[in-house]
Amino acid sequence: MKTRIFIFMMSLLVILAVVPLVVAQESGLVAFFNMDEASGSRADEIGSSDLSDNNTVGQVVGKDVYAVQFDGADYLSSSADAFDFADEDFTIMAWVYPVGGGYVISKEYSLQVLPAVDLVEYWPGDDFTGDISGIEWTDNNSVGQLADSWLINNDDNGEYLSSSSATLHPNTNDFTFSLWFKLVDDKNMSFLWRRGYSGNRELFLFYASGGSLEWYVYESNGSSYQTVSASPAFSDWHHVAVGVDQVNDKIFMYFDGTRYDGAFTSSSVYESSSDFVLGHNYDSEFYMKELAYFEDALSTSQVKALMTNEPDELGLSGEFCVNSDCAYAPGLITNTWNLMLAWHDATNDEIGLQVNGGAVYTASHSGGVSGSALDFLVGKDFTGRVDGLGVWDRVLSDSERNQIYNDDIAGYPFSSSPTTTSTLTGGMVYSTYTIALDSGKVLTVEARSDYGQALTIGLLVGILGILALQFIVDITVRRN
Repeated sequence: MKTRIFIFMMSLLVILAVVPLVVAQESGLVAFFNMDEASGSRADEIGSSDLSDNNTVGQVVGKDVYAVQFDGADYLSSSADAFDFADEDFTIMAWVYPVGGGYVISKEYSLQVLPAVDLVEYWPGDDFTGDISGIEWTDNNSVGQLADSWLINNDDNGEYLSSSSATLHPNTNDFTFSLWFKLVDDKNMSFLWRRGYSGNRELFLFYASGGSLEWYVYESNGSSYQTVSASPAFSDWHHVAVGVDQVNDKIFMYFDGTRYDGAFTSSSVYESSSDFVLGHNYDSEFYMKELAYFEDALSTSQVKALMTNEPDELGLSGEFCVNSDCAYAPGLITNTWNLMLAWHDATNDEIGLQVNGGAVYTASHSGGVSGSALDFLVGKDFTGRVDGLGVWDRVLSDSERNQIYNDDIAGYPFSSSPTTTSTLTGGMVYSTYTIALDSGKVLTVEARSDYGQALTIGLLVGILGILALQFIVDITVRRN
């Protein structure tokens, strides 16, 4: 009998060691919006952070019963403290049905749908003909054609490529021109890209002797330019993108993903009688490949995506920013429902974004969320629909995010305490912890610091241990 009591007490200690001593389910969901109201304020199903209607947000049937529909001028807003995060973890979930782009969420942090970019032409470098509309470069003085790039050697015959295509003329539109280049020597100035002539609204990007990469927008009344003073390393491929943002009066240049801005004060029709020229002047030698011309001013995330993706892969995509740091995720599909999950992980100094249960994209970010406590805006400048908007004060686990997507949950995820059903079968106690959702679905919850699955596993392990030990003792006693 003493042996049985000792074994029972030891087994009980094992159970206590593996079962967390927490008595409440704490999901961390601080606000959730079903978006089922026909008009006016949209109620927070968790707390009191209701969203106010601005300019009459519409309602449509869809997703989990109803959804809100934005036309680009209407939006929802809240000044509640629930959406203010300093150096804290948080997660945002939104089901979106994008018709166009725009901000799904905007505050000191933002969740945005980036529209597919207008790629005018793309030349991978394997020949002189573009892949989009067949714009062809004219070869002047025998530019070297390699397997996947061009070699321009001005030491020889002054080699360069040219095009008179009107399609490559920016007129008064925004544009971005991107390319990869690799220097062979550092002899003198060489134009990587040029449009126009001096004094006639010229655009040119060149590498200057001494190690600077410079981007000029020259007008008859003066010039604007940006300079990357760091010398590009020889034998290394470098990515550069230049462009003009007419709306915001900016010229910009990216060098290996770092942005440089310059002022630009005149919307101009650039001189169009001259050819578009690649690689000309003086005696430098360099390689070029993967040239792309966009009729859009690309965002930082889109330019960085060009460093790992082909230009024609920049379709509808998502962007999550905290202050000036952004994570970019491709994979959104127009005119259908998509799940966007974005988070700030203060412990690991990073932000993350996942679209439709796909790959997780992260970016480094330290210092938390800084700003002046702006209002929490939903749908500002966005065209499309939104439903199932949730905010947590923690980072969801991989399995939680995947469960939301795989179970197609648009209503009330992880919002109430779990119910427990216990059954006795064959001397074993089975406990199932479930949550009933508004949609009628039932799911198992994985959350931190609660009984949940850990309690079930702990109890089962402990009970199995007791029964096994008791069985061994019974056999031993009978043999003796």
